[in-house]
Amino acid sequence: MKQILLLLLTTVLSGLSQAQVQAPLRLSLPEDGIAYLRLMGQDGAAGKESRDRLREVLQRLGKGMNLRAALAADLEQRPELVQQHPWLELLQLLEAPAELTVLWPTGATPAQARILARGRSRLASEEALNQALARFSGAVHGLQLVSGFDGQHIAALRWDDRVDLFLVLDPASRVFYLLAGENVTQEELQDRVAGLTLQPEHPMLTLEKRIDSTGAGPFLWLDMPRALYAWTLYAKPALEVRQRMGMFAGMRAAALGWGRRDGKGRMSLVVDAPRNMGLASFLPAVSNDYSDLASRGEPEWLLSLNVPGQALLQMAEGVQDGTPESAQAFQQRKADIADSVGISLERLVAALGPEIVMFGDRAGSFLAVRNNDPEAADKLLAYVTANYSVADRMQEFGGRAYHHLKLEMLPEPAGKSDRDPLDDYVQAVLSRDHIYWVRDGKWLLFSHLPQPLFDRYRLDDPVVLDDWLKTRQRQQADHALLLVSARMDDIPRTLYYAYLSVYQGLADMLHIPFDPFDFPGAVELNLPASGGYGVELNLEDPYLSLEFSFEDNPLEALSGGNAATSAAMAGILAAIAIPAYKDYLNRSSVAQAINLSSSVKAAIASYHAGTGYLPPDAQTAGIDTQALLSGQDAPASLEVIDGAIVIAFKGDSPDMAGKTLSLMPYAAAGKPGVGLVWRCGNAPRPENSRKNALTTAAGKAPVYRPSNLSPRYLPANCR
Repeated sequence: MKQILLLLLTTVLSGLSQAQVQAPLRLSLPEDGIAYLRLMGQDGAAGKESRDRLREVLQRLGKGMNLRAALAADLEQRPELVQQHPWLELLQLLEAPAELTVLWPTGATPAQARILARGRSRLASEEALNQALARFSGAVHGLQLVSGFDGQHIAALRWDDRVDLFLVLDPASRVFYLLAGENVTQEELQDRVAGLTLQPEHPMLTLEKRIDSTGAGPFLWLDMPRALYAWTLYAKPALEVRQRMGMFAGMRAAALGWGRRDGKGRMSLVVDAPRNMGLASFLPAVSNDYSDLASRGEPEWLLSLNVPGQALLQMAEGVQDGTPESAQAFQQRKADIADSVGISLERLVAALGPEIVMFGDRAGSFLAVRNNDPEAADKLLAYVTANYSVADRMQEFGGRAYHHLKLEMLPEPAGKSDRDPLDDYVQAVLSRDHIYWVRDGKWLLFSHLPQPLFDRYRLDDPVVLDDWLKTRQRQQADHALLLVSARMDDIPRTLYYAYLSVYQGLADMLHIPFDPFDFPGAVELNLPASGGYGVELNLEDPYLSLEFSFEDNPLEALSGGNAATSAAMAGILAAIAIPAYKDYLNRSSVAQAINLSSSVKAAIASYHAGTGYLPPDAQTAGIDTQALLSGQDAPASLEVIDGAIVIAFKGDSPDMAGKTLSLMPYAAAGKPGVGLVWRCGNAPRPENSRKNALTTAAGKAPVYRPSNLSPRYLPANCR
C-alpha cells in the first residue's frame, strides 16, 4: 500500500514539474457528449509558472532527488505489486492532460455509446508503449492486446470479447486519443478525432468557469437530461427508482470539481437549474447586502444566513391543503397576530431580515439582524415584553441607546416540600439569560454583554463586511443562503512544514538523498500568517452551488499522508511557498553578489589611497574578476567602470536576468583614515560623504546607475 500511495504522490509531483500541453478536449466537446471527466489538466500561464518554480526548487534543493525514478526502480523489484494492481502501469504511463467524454448520440442504444479519451504518454517510443500495453493487458482480466503501435501509430485492444479500444498516437507530442465501445473501428476513431472543432460557447465551459478558471483541476460535468436518459437505458432501474428520479426534473446540467478561481482554491458542486423548472421552483430568491455593516478591524470569522421570511410566508400559504376551511383558518391566524402585535404578519416578516449575520472582530462577537422597519420591530418588542417573561431596560452611554433584555428561559419551578432548595436556586439561576443590543443604521446588533458594544463604538477602524468577503476572502455573499468565512492562523506555515516532512519520509523510504537544511524556514520565506477559508451555499438563478474555498492550501492536507493529502501538499508548495521562495533565492543572489564585491571595493580603496585616483577598470586595480568568481557558482558578473562596481545578474529568472546593481564610491567626509564610502543601488548618497570629485587618472568621474532590480530583492541599505 505504501508503494501505491507513493506512486500517486510522485505522479502529482513530477506532473507539476514538467511542461505540458493544454488539454483541448474540454474546448472541443462533440455535440453528442453527455458527460466530461478531467483527471489531470493543464494550467494556464500562471499554473505553468508555478510548476517551473517548483521544478527550480526541487532541482536546486533536492540535489537530484528523483521520486519517480526511485519508485520505478523499487517497483521493478516488486512485479507482483504491478500484477496485482495493473492501474499502477497506467499511472506510470500517463501524464497530464488526461480527460474523457461519454458520447451518446440522440436515439442511440447502449451498444452505440462511446467513450472518447485524450491523454499524453510519458513514453516516447512506440516499442516502449507496446511493451507497457502488453504488460497492462496481461494483468487485466479479459483485456487483450490485438495489435500494437505500428508505422501508422494505431494500436487496438479488445475487452471481454465485445468492447473494442483503438488508440491513435502523435509521436511528436506523445498525445494520444482512445475510442472505446462495441464494434468500434479504426476509421471511426480517426473520423472522431478529425471532426473535433473548437466549441468556445459550450455550456460545460460556463459551469467550469464557476469552479476552476484554470481548466487544470479534477472536474466532472453532466448533461443531466441526456445523462439520466442514457443511464435508464443502460441500467434499466426499477420503476420505484425511476419515479424518484423526478427530483432531478428541471436540472439542465451539473458539475463537480476542484480548481482555482479569483485567486482562491475551490471545491464546488454547481447545478444549473432555473427557478421556473422542477424542484428549483420551490427555492426562494436570495439577495444579501452587507455593504452597510462593518466590523472593527478585520473579522476573525463570519457566519451569515439568509432567512427569506416573505418568500417562506408565501410558501406557507401555498402548501395549505386547498380546502376553503384550511385557507380560512390560515387567514384567521394572520388576523389574530395582527390584532395582538398591532401590525400585519406580512409587515412583521418584512421588518426583520432576511440577512442574519454573526461575526467576531476586535471588539467581540456579535449577532446582527437587518431591521428594515424600526416601528414594526418596536411593536414586536413591546408585545413580547408585555406577554412573556422578558424585561427591556434602555440606558444611554455616549449618546447611544443600549437595550438590556432579561429573559426567563424556563417557568418558575413549582415548590415542593421534599424538593432540595439548592435545586430550586440552581434552576432559577440557569433559567435566566441576558441580551444587550443597539441600533446600528438598518441593523440590530446583539451581544451577550454590553462591553463589546461599548468597545465597538470606541474603535475607529471599520471594515465593511461586504468588501472583506469579496476582496480578502474572495467570497460572493450576494446570493448566499448560508455562508461561513474565517481567517485561520499558522495554516500556511503548518502545511509548508508538513510538505517537507512528507519529502523527508519519501527520501528515507526510497533511500535517496534529501537534506532538509537546504530549505529555508517559514519566517525566511515570509509565508502569510493566516489563510482564508470559507463555505457557502448559493442560490443565484439559474445556479445552485455548494462551495468550499481555501487559501491555496486545502485543510485536508492536515489529515495525514495519503495520496490526496500529498497532492494537496504539492499544491501548497507550488502556490504558496514557491512564490515566496523565489523571492528568497533572488535576495540570496543579491546578497552573495554584494559579498563577492567586498574584495573589489577593498582593491579600489587601496588604489585610491596610493594614487589619489579611481581605477578605470578591475585590472588596473589589481583584481582578476574571472578568478574571483570562478568556483563560487556566482549569480552575477562584476565589472569596474571608472571606479564604480557594476554587478550584472544572470540566470533564467526574468526578475534577475540582465538586471544590474551598482556600488558607487564617494570621498569620505570628516573621517580620518577613511578614504572612500560607498553608495549601494538606489540608496541616497551617504551622509558622511563629500560631493563627488573623484576621477580616474584620465579625468573620468564614475557615473551613478540606479538599480533596475525589484526593491524587494535589495538589502535595506541599497533601497
